[in-house]
Amino acid sequence: MATEGAQKQRHETVLATIENAQSSPSWEERLAVVDLIDGLFRDLPSERTVERLIEGLDCLARDTKWEVRRAVVPVLLNASRPAVKNLIERLTRDDNQWVRQAAERAKRKLTRITTPAEKQDKKALFAFEAIKDLAGTSAPLFYQAAIRVGEKCYEELAADTAHELNTYQAAMGGLLQELQVRLEIEQRATPGVNEILQKIRHRSRYLKALVSGLLEYSRNAELIFEVCPLNPIIDEALDLAREKAGIDLRPDIETIVTIPSTIGVEVCRERLLQALVNIVSNAFESLAGKDQRGRVVIEAQADSENLRVAISDTGGGMDAAQVESATKRFRSLKKEKGGIGLGLPLAVKIVEREHGGRVDIESTLGFGTTVTIELPLRREAP
Repeated sequence: MATEGAQKQRHETVLATIENAQSSPSWEERLAVVDLIDGLFRDLPSERTVERLIEGLDCLARDTKWEVRRAVVPVLLNASRPAVKNLIERLTRDDNQWVRQAAERAKRKLTRITTPAEKQDKKALFAFEAIKDLAGTSAPLFYQAAIRVGEKCYEELAADTAHELNTYQAAMGGLLQELQVRLEIEQRATPGVNEILQKIRHRSRYLKALVSGLLEYSRNAELIFEVCPLNPIIDEALDLAREKAGIDLRPDIETIVTIPSTIGVEVCRERLLQALVNIVSNAFESLAGKDQRGRVVIEAQADSENLRVAISDTGGGMDAAQVESATKRFRSLKKEKGGIGLGLPLAVKIVEREHGGRVDIESTLGFGTTVTIELPLRREAP
């Protein structure tokens, strides 16, 4: 509780700085206030603090400098509160075109598609494009087209659901913190109450991870492909995977990487890195609790057309049923540790749908798992 008290004091100090700087004659100082507010939002403040921050954004959204008004827009998105919709709507009618454009983009992110009719039109157009050239072709091609249409609908549902959940999840986090502070002040936080609060906090963290996973899975940003050396991507993936595995990572895990330095592959680096991090972190996490020293091996080889990367571990492995469900959404074997079951499905989506590759899984219960990624070295010309 001392930590939460210190956090509350820190928030009050930042709020005082924000309120003083809002009336500063220097527009650069007022612009800096926007960053302070954004940072405080990310620190899970109390609900009353959130209300004060939104009041500050409301004031800054009326600033005389368009640079300040435009800077407010992305912070409003991070605020994840129903009240910000009105502020963004107001900024879509701003006198400055750059502010209007930023607000319009933010509005589209908030609402995605504005009406049910537009959603239906978009779904129908996507379905038509998927099947229009399939007349007279084989059943497998029709099946693949149906899969693409169904996946597109799922992504849209996942994104809409995640955006809606995120609004209330953020508010719940603030309310939970406020409740705990008040219980402490009133000296009513008994061991039983603290246990309940801890369970709620754990569920809240799971919900936050779920929202983040749904948003990431449904992401369909334009991808930029370029030829990249493979070794630096693998090195960065290893570092990030170790961080993701966190306290469960044993210090004596042996890591062996065998990758020719000459391999370069045409990929969207950011997305391939994310897929590798998800797979490698699973390998590290599979070694948690093992009595014997564990090992993670990453090997790569390439021919004239394709790249093959194999990621192996000596962890607990999976049986046939677990292997079959491993790439299905929400089938995590780590539910008790907060796993949501979207890491490997997202990796499959990135490799297969975005890069035209393939993911294969081989595993033996008690002996370990090998996940193999196959990618074309170069993209086909559009």
